[in-house]
Amino acid sequence: MVGVVGCYDTAGRRSFPLAMRGRRRRLSEHTPASRPAATTVASAMKLEKAIRTRRTHKAFGAEALDSATLEELFELARWAPNHHLTNPWRFRVLGERTRERLMELAEAAQPGSAVKLRRAPTLVAASATLSGDAAQDREDLLASAVAAYIVQIGRAQSELQSHH
Repeated sequence: MVGVVGCYDTAGRRSFPLAMRGRRRRLSEHTPASRPAATTVASAMKLEKAIRTRRTHKAFGAEALDSATLEELFELARWAPNHHLTNPWRFRVLGERTRERLMELAEAAQPGSAVKLRRAPTLVAASATLSGDAAQDREDLLASAVAAYIVQIGRAQSELQSHH
């Protein structure tokens, strides 16, 4: 894959620098019983705000997301529900050569549309692996959409936390 900087593959196939292996952690590992109720309510309110205020961004900061932030966001995706635990989603962090090629294709398809790809300092492509079985493919496509949305919500929530 020319121009792909990293890939996060929750099925455990490690082929790119950002790929990581690991088991799903139990919810109790993320939310210790010792956490005060007020903290849990505050976190829920931040999540609710992230969901309600998440929008497609057309203006971005100049800095690309670091690999630790990307890995953290992709880790959240592992919690997306998926039939038969297939973990069908794949996230690829695209490099500059891929961005340039996508810009060429976008410009050929619709003149003036390539500029949108220049705005974000970090481009991530989300995809789903498909098996060829219509029912399973539908489940996997829906699960991948949920995983991508979780990444967006995670990013929105981290932006909210950094502004407070």
